[in-house]
Amino acid sequence: MVKAYKLEVLIIDFDGLGEKGIREELTNIRFPNDCLNLDIKSVECRDIGEWDDNHPLNLMHTYEAAYQELFYGKSESDFDICPWCDSKRIQIPNPPKEDGWWNAYDPLNTRVQCSNPKCGKTAILTLAIWNRMMGKK
Repeated sequence: MVKAYKLEVLIIDFDGLGEKGIREELTNIRFPNDCLNLDIKSVECRDIGEWDDNHPLNLMHTYEAAYQELFYGKSESDFDICPWCDSKRIQIPNPPKEDGWWNAYDPLNTRVQCSNPKCGKTAILTLAIWNRMMGKK
């Protein structure tokens, strides 16, 4: 059975291709045996300012929050709600160090999980976001 997938992808345009150039590059990709048919349905663009190694979209511990705020207009206080299903998020413990998680022992990050068992997605929140959620300054 053939299936169709809808993907949400963030592309950072370092070379200044613009929307038209990115569409052309992606739709001109040739897959072996024509196994994929790519059709771009919509594009949204946001200015992200100057890029450097410390840009929030370039850091694993701030990427998700920066992405959500950039495209969904969520402020930091909105991150206690799951963006996938709008259920409340709850704090979960970091995995043990031996699990190989890059941030398992980073005290500046907190893991949260959607309280909806059908969703259950997890995220990593920075200390600043967590403090806002808990009503701290």
